[in-house]
Amino acid sequence: MTFEVSSINPNQISIRVEATGVIVADIKSRYGYHSADKPPFIPELDAAGIIEDIGFKVKKFKVDQRVIAFAKTGLYGKYMVTDENLAFFTPGKY
Repeated sequence: MTFEVSSINPNQISIRVEATGVIVADIKSRYGYHSADKPPFIPELDAAGIIEDIGFKVKKFKVDQRVIAFAKTGLYGKYMVTDENLAFFTPGKY
């Protein structure tokens, strides 16, 4: 089975997710208390990984850099897309 990675907007980056955490908001969203999304959806608000692609207006990052990032939802997936201003460079492993 194959999946398409979401296309990115000019100010976004695509990240191959390598690590996520579980926080109270994730647990609440699974029970419908903390998320505007209706199931099925992919939970999680923060993740770390490697940049796979960047939009043409992205200035702060390059492909293959290691970052931590935030998004509204969906970070338990293998890939994520987020705005450049919601990602932060991280040196070394997480």
